[in-house]
Amino acid sequence: MIWTRGDIHRLSVRSYVAGTSIFASDAALYIGSAWLMLTSHSHGVQLLLSAPMCLGLSFLFLTGHDACHNSLTPSRRLNRAIARISFLPTYHPRSLWELGHNLTHHRFTNIKGKDYVLAPLTKDEYDALTPAGRRRYRFFRSAIGLHFYWLVEIWWKRMIRFERAAIHKRREYVIDRSLVCLFFVLQLGAIAWASGIGRLSLLTALTTAALLFLTAILLPFLGWNVLASHLIFVHHTHPRVKWYADGGGWSTEAIQLENTVHAVFPGPLNVLLHRIMEHTAHHVSVAIPLYRLSEAQAALEETHGDRMIRMRWTPRAVLDTARTCRLYDLDHRRWLDFDGVPTT
Repeated sequence: MIWTRGDIHRLSVRSYVAGTSIFASDAALYIGSAWLMLTSHSHGVQLLLSAPMCLGLSFLFLTGHDACHNSLTPSRRLNRAIARISFLPTYHPRSLWELGHNLTHHRFTNIKGKDYVLAPLTKDEYDALTPAGRRRYRFFRSAIGLHFYWLVEIWWKRMIRFERAAIHKRREYVIDRSLVCLFFVLQLGAIAWASGIGRLSLLTALTTAALLFLTAILLPFLGWNVLASHLIFVHHTHPRVKWYADGGGWSTEAIQLENTVHAVFPGPLNVLLHRIMEHTAHHVSVAIPLYRLSEAQAALEETHGDRMIRMRWTPRAVLDTARTCRLYDLDHRRWLDFDGVPTT
């Protein structure tokens, strides 16, 4: 075992105060920025406020991610409510996220054909694609294109264009989907109110509404998708990361320990991102709350550091990883370039 039962119990202690305080501060940042934007009459100020709004909804998602794992507070009911609310600004229905993330990605991490997150193609699979399919795949494996991965492959395909047959809790899905739609309608209503539709001239009101839609909805949402794409790439792609064929011969516990990357961000940035970069500890045990991940990661690296992947994050490191990790050879468990030449 990687940890004893005592270690798991100690590191998994959850706190109402810590969990709700993190959620409240994230919500305050998002709501406060939104209110200032809606009440400001300066388009320049509104544009500047897109940044804190983007941070607010990003932090809310990271908190909701913990709550969806039932690790944020001691209450399952409260965690579920926090997750539903936290996912609204990024338009992620909680039940679909739980299905794709908790029940698929975490259960079958790096198992080809089951884990969909940044799953690399083999050379034969790549060659079988149409020219357009190969261009698409190459784009998402490039240093620029990887930052659009979340928007297309996770949000659009898994949260919007989902397979209805895959839904495991239909009643909850209907509730979550309805809440996301209602939240978007409320956002549009707030923009209509702030832009003066019905009070000002039609041209002035529509121009203001268009700018508010850009700064209050579109830019923060796209900014989050770029950030999420980057984070998931550095968490799960690295020259030492291995993928496995479905059919046995692998240990789930060993995969989580040895193939989830600890990308070391500068300290303040790591704290700002709710310590999500201590990702190995999170994958080894999803029961550990985000406010205990640093302690858990340090404990793992002290006892199993020789088996773990630790990468100091730099733009150059990300670029090198994108150049190295393109196709994958499942038989020899090594990365290839697009011509099938081994790179690791």
